[in-house]
Amino acid sequence: MKLNVWLILILGGLATLGPLGTDLYLVALPTMSEEFGVTGATISLTLSAFTIGMALGQLVIGAVSDRLGRRRILMAGLTIMMFAAGFAAISPTAPALIVACAFMGTAAATGLVSGRAVVSDLASGHAATRAFSFLGLVTGLGPMIGPVLGVVFLTTWGWRSMFGFMAVFAAVWLLLVFLFVGESLPPEKRQVKSLKQMLLNYPEMFADPVFRYHALTFWSVFGTIFAYIAASSFLIMGILEQPVYMFTVTFTATALTGFSTGMLSTWLAKRVRARSLIRTGLIGMSFGALLLASLVFTGNREYPLYLLAMIFLTGMFGFIAGPSNSMALTFQRHRGGTAFSVMGFMQWVIGGVASAVIAASGQATAVPFAVAALLGTGLAILFFNLGRTPAAAIDA
Repeated sequence: MKLNVWLILILGGLATLGPLGTDLYLVALPTMSEEFGVTGATISLTLSAFTIGMALGQLVIGAVSDRLGRRRILMAGLTIMMFAAGFAAISPTAPALIVACAFMGTAAATGLVSGRAVVSDLASGHAATRAFSFLGLVTGLGPMIGPVLGVVFLTTWGWRSMFGFMAVFAAVWLLLVFLFVGESLPPEKRQVKSLKQMLLNYPEMFADPVFRYHALTFWSVFGTIFAYIAASSFLIMGILEQPVYMFTVTFTATALTGFSTGMLSTWLAKRVRARSLIRTGLIGMSFGALLLASLVFTGNREYPLYLLAMIFLTGMFGFIAGPSNSMALTFQRHRGGTAFSVMGFMQWVIGGVASAVIAASGQATAVPFAVAALLGTGLAILFFNLGRTPAAAIDA
């Protein structure tokens, strides 16, 4: 099996199950809260359950795919997603919906880990950087179309139709994987270690400074992105008192920027070192975080300025995601599934914690969001700079 555009499109669709699954119903959180008679903080736990499910699922799925192969794991995950989303669509209570979202997140983990592991199996070096950037580009369509579809479903058929759509989406992709995705990890290259030996992979990976610092950079950026996702609906429609369609405008603008930077990153990967692309993204994020903080702490409520801040804060992700993943895997391709399970686990744990903290902080202030943006961006810059020396000898 060769890595081509068609395969990356399918893998990108698999990875989209995660971000699409959350972004699709963000606009419906207030409606869901009202229907179930629970607080906004309680209904936001569906988002935390989804992300924590993805985190825990990835921790297991990566190592299992290194041992059993990628294809069967992908098909099992899509099957679980199909049934879990179907149950979410008919959930009678908020706790039942939270449980369904946890299963959906766990199922989405298969696409996030095994899909990226397929790229790692089939490409390395500049080719891997381009492939990961393009994969991120396709995955970025989820945040771009998710809120738009969410508004359409909410206003036309109600919030339950969103989860019905996810069930159908999973069924279609299950068919595509069955027909077009072969096994990228042949039996002779699979991990045959005992469980104890496989667990030793984790400290060995963190002993690699190239993996450690680029993974930490990626996690810090992702935590910032998820703080934005968790805060956006209540910030835009609550604090800034904008109508529902402006929430869609905001999410579409930030996602379109991320899509554009991802496209540019894919094109530049043959010409520019991966760390240079990451540095560009961090500079843009810093501007967004500082602008956001200045607006929040001065009490300014001008929507256009908030939009500009959020575009820079989140839209630079396209410069960071693919190159940081490629750099982290430089010396870990022989256990790509396990490496991506660690990256994915921490990615979504941090995302889940960030969303829970933002939700628990209430809906009346944007200060927690501003602090999270400053902290996440600052940590990303710190870890990126710590990775300068170990990465100096790598031509990427």
